[in-house]
Parts: sequence; C-alpha cells; structure tokens
Amino acid sequence: GVQTCALPIFNLQYADRNRMQYELTLLGLGLIAYRADHGEYPDTLTRLMPKYARRIPQDLYSAKPLIYKRIEGGFMLYSIGKNGTDDGGHKYDGHKYVDQPNEQDDEPTIRVPPWPRATPDK
Repeated sequence: GVQTCALPIFNLQYADRNRMQYELTLLGLGLIAYRADHGEYPDTLTRLMPKYARRIPQDLYSAKPLIYKRIEGGFMLYSIGKNGTDDGGHKYDGHKYVDQPNEQDDEPTIRVPPWPRATPDK
C-alpha cells in the first residue's frame, strides 16, 4: 500500500518574518556596539562594516535596503513587512496600528530609545 508521512506545516510567511527579525536584531546589536565605541549612532548602516557587521542584509520583503533612522538619541531599524508599504516602523495588525508585538505584526522593527544622560557625581 501507499504510505503517507505527516510533515510539519512550514509557513514561509513566519519564516521570512523570523529571519528578518533575526537580521534586524544582529544589526541592532552592531549599532549599539558602534555607539558604545563612537558616542553616537552611525549616519548609515554601511558604517557598521566590517567591524560591527559582516554585511548589511536587504529587506526580504522589498529587496531594498532596510530602513534605518536615528531618532532623538536612539534609532529605529525596520523592514517594510509583508504589506509592502513603509508604515514608518509601526506595527499593523490588519485593522489598526498596535504598540505591542503580536503574531500579526507587519513590520519587523527594532527600536532603541535615547540613552540616559550621564549625571556628574556630586
């Protein structure tokens, strides 16, 4: 007889999103290390190479560069996500923008707030 084999369902949508979040996390760590060494974040991602990143990956959803913005002493680094639209790094669940991550988030994003300013010892 014919034998069947149950294979796990592999959802490429989640695989792409997870891969993109992994790449963003690595670059985010590189950005933090760069700031620790130079006192500020770089003006472009290419400044991370080769010491802080071996390569700068493309956005899996657009095949274009990832979006990187220095903001108020921190940074935002994100992919445009599966909807193919630059929503400014906001997470969109198909109905509304949300602040908390969930499985429906569209734009994989890394946000780092401003670093606290050092205060002199008194």
